[in-house]
Amino acid sequence: MIRGPRFPVAEEGATGGWKALRSLLPYLWPSGAPSLRLRVLLALAALVAAKRVGLAPACPRRQQGR
Repeated sequence: MIRGPRFPVAEEGATGGWKALRSLLPYLWPSGAPSLRLRVLLALAALVAAKRVGLAPACPRRQQGR
């Protein structure tokens, strides 16, 4: 029987990911760089827009008049 790789399970549950994100937050949202904050917001908006465009064909629209 072939077994795949084992992935470590965090003992803390889902909170371990939030701790990692919180530790990276000062690098993503620096206090002294408003132009960098604007870039981060534009990048997040682009990610959300791309996700919506990708999901649009999968969501059927209601047919009017039927």
